Amino acid sequence: MLLAYAIGIVGNILPVVILLIIFDKISTRKPSSTGSVKRKRGEAFFEKWGVGGLAMVAPILTGVYIATAVCAYYSVPRAKVMAWMTVSIVFWGAVATGITTGFLSAFTS
Repeated sequence: MLLAYAIGIVGNILPVVILLIIFDKISTRKPSSTGSVKRKRGEAFFEKWGVGGLAMVAPILTGVYIATAVCAYYSVPRAKVMAWMTVSIVFWGAVATGITTGFLSAFTS
């Protein structure tokens, strides 16, 4: 299980790094202040909870990759995004591994 956990973490962190590099290369514009209701809700959440809040709920609500793109779009420093996304991926990976291990041990006993 530990190997699967480690592979899962690495497999989720690599696309985050790639996304951040891609957004860093192509993103030159700042987000506009006008937009849809969904966009305004997203901005309000982002301003209230910050990168850490977004990173911790991302696996449940949107996915880590969409959250990474949102952070990159709002020009959050790459190191801050990487740190929080890594914390989130490690945490949720441990939760998923623990649940899976529990189910497997319950059915194999």
